[in-house]
Amino acid sequence: MESDHQQEGQRLAQLLARHGITNKSEFARQHRLKGGPSMLSQHISGNRPISLDAAVVYCTALRVSLEEVSPSMAEQVRIAARLLRPGVGVHEPELPGPVAAFPTRSAWPHRAITEREWHQLTPDERLEVEGAMLKEYGRVRKERAGQQNRGAA
Repeated sequence: MESDHQQEGQRLAQLLARHGITNKSEFARQHRLKGGPSMLSQHISGNRPISLDAAVVYCTALRVSLEEVSPSMAEQVRIAARLLRPGVGVHEPELPGPVAAFPTRSAWPHRAITEREWHQLTPDERLEVEGAMLKEYGRVRKERAGQQNRGAA
């Protein structure tokens, strides 16, 4: 049976592959991952648990939610957030790097699945849905390009 660390490592490997990231050294340097490419390799192999600092780097660089990187850590963060005293230290933190450009809340963009349904999916199911969406998007783009080429001829 796989450990949580190994499952999270596989999830991380899938996310990196989905984003076309193959150079661990470059990724670690570019995103200032503590421990560098060696730490990234240990996270992927499941030999080391993903720290909160590393999870923030991965979420920021890959533009994914914490649940997609580490569902167990996301649950720990939810529990810890409930332990904050009301009104004390509760503010919108300044997000690092490219995440700062992310809108914190916007209209749900999908018609085929509700936001609630999306959040009920496991991280692996979300990867499957995203893969299917990307595949369909690629098919539609090819079809449209073919129609444009036939119309221009």
